[in-house]
Amino acid sequence: MDFDTSTLFAGLVVGMVGTGLFIYGKKALDVRCIAGGLLIGFLPMFVHPAWAVWASGGGVTALLLAWLNADRLADWVSRVLGR
Repeated sequence: MDFDTSTLFAGLVVGMVGTGLFIYGKKALDVRCIAGGLLIGFLPMFVHPAWAVWASGGGVTALLLAWLNADRLADWVSRVLGR
């Protein structure tokens, strides 16, 4: 396990984002936000290099945003492709 400053800071920030998303999901009764918040919140416990914490936290957040906005994303893609 790595206890350098950058890894601890990355874990703190990514964990706070996950906690905020989890609390939002509870208030909004959105299972997707609850699941994403739990995943992002517990991610720093299993991923240890700082760059991997940032990359995996950003990746999970991007996937969650795409999942939450799937209908808008599909409309945008169809407009861009001209279909």
